Amino acid sequence: MINVVCLKWGDKFSADYVNNLFSGIERNSTTPFKFHCFTDDFSGILENITCHKLPELDITGWWYKLWLFSTEVPFEPGERIMFFDLDTIVTGNIDDILEYDCPADLCGLRNFYHPTRFASGLLMWRHGTQSHIWENFLVDPARAQAQSRDGDQEWTENNAERWTLWQEAFPDRIYSYKQSCVPDLPDTADIVCYHGTPSIVQSFTETVKNFDGSWPPTTWPKRHWRTDMQKQFWKGQWTGGYPETVSGGGSTMANTVGVREVIPDVIKRYDIKTFFDAPTGDRNWIKTIDFDELGVEYSGGEYVQEIVDDIGLDCVTQFDVRYDTPPDVDLWLCRDLLFHLSDDDVELAMENMVDDSKIKYLLVTSHGKNARDHSLNRSIQTGDFRALVLEDENYLGLGEPLEVFEDPSDSPIDKLLMLFDLDKAR
Repeated sequence: MINVVCLKWGDKFSADYVNNLFSGIERNSTTPFKFHCFTDDFSGILENITCHKLPELDITGWWYKLWLFSTEVPFEPGERIMFFDLDTIVTGNIDDILEYDCPADLCGLRNFYHPTRFASGLLMWRHGTQSHIWENFLVDPARAQAQSRDGDQEWTENNAERWTLWQEAFPDRIYSYKQSCVPDLPDTADIVCYHGTPSIVQSFTETVKNFDGSWPPTTWPKRHWRTDMQKQFWKGQWTGGYPETVSGGGSTMANTVGVREVIPDVIKRYDIKTFFDAPTGDRNWIKTIDFDELGVEYSGGEYVQEIVDDIGLDCVTQFDVRYDTPPDVDLWLCRDLLFHLSDDDVELAMENMVDDSKIKYLLVTSHGKNARDHSLNRSIQTGDFRALVLEDENYLGLGEPLEVFEDPSDSPIDKLLMLFDLDKAR
């Protein structure tokens, strides 16, 4: 077991950076690890991440990284610790990196811009062996900061006794985003380090111009920088005593009478020719609708790959509503999903539906007015549940729905389907 740590101080990085880093490591390793976040703000961080409150010191930002070398950090002497800057994306298997023996008791990056210098965006050390770096800093913190124009990594380089470099231990595995990953990710890349601008989010959303170039948005970061919903939406998690479907009570035949009547009606009245169903679940109920007879081309997207494999249809693919660009269709059915997503993930999904596509109509689940007796529209972590009334404060930012349909079920909270014209929201 290795301790993997990150540092979040202030508001430069949102909780998404912590969650997505953790998820990227989890997806790309089989080596046992425990993930720790040292932070001044626990809000929005996944529950399976161990958070530690940063001490109140007369320092800011990256200088807290030096404190991680101290003996105050709650690990056993000699334990290996691996540190990742938050603006890092893990893109491939890193088992051997996590299992590195760290023979010099400290390993860091060769500075991407100054190859003879040390960089601290990716570190490994044995707990207690580098405490002098912090102790030397404490002698005169103001002077230490003034002397180290390149921040904590310059101080670390000047005070560490010896180290190894990741790029020498693992050649062609660790890359700079700006130097090597625009527009495409190298085939051998397992870790991508960002530095300066663009940030990770900027790298797939906007063109950034700075002192060292112009950086247009690229597509690959969205595939790798994400919270893995696989555990939250795992096949069978929502069965809840409904043996006919692995997608839970909302997908039984008894609880889909309403939606099975609404879909053909909407298709006919709004002249729908192409239909996207995401998430599909296991298609327990929607497979009873004859789209061919309705003259409609059907496609679907489901997050859980095992369910996609079980469906076995070419028209149904693995799809993440937050990051994967949807097809340009006449109608997207997004049923029983948004109330399981965090506010941030709902916003990402809506950007896909509205900003990144030419989808005409959205048919989406909302709860009814009796949901106001429950925890209404509260913030949650993705995978939890909250009552979600889309009419309240124009939650999705889509304006008034064209129509509202009942979607009755055995849930104590009324469910509705709201039809929106996305062209009006663009």
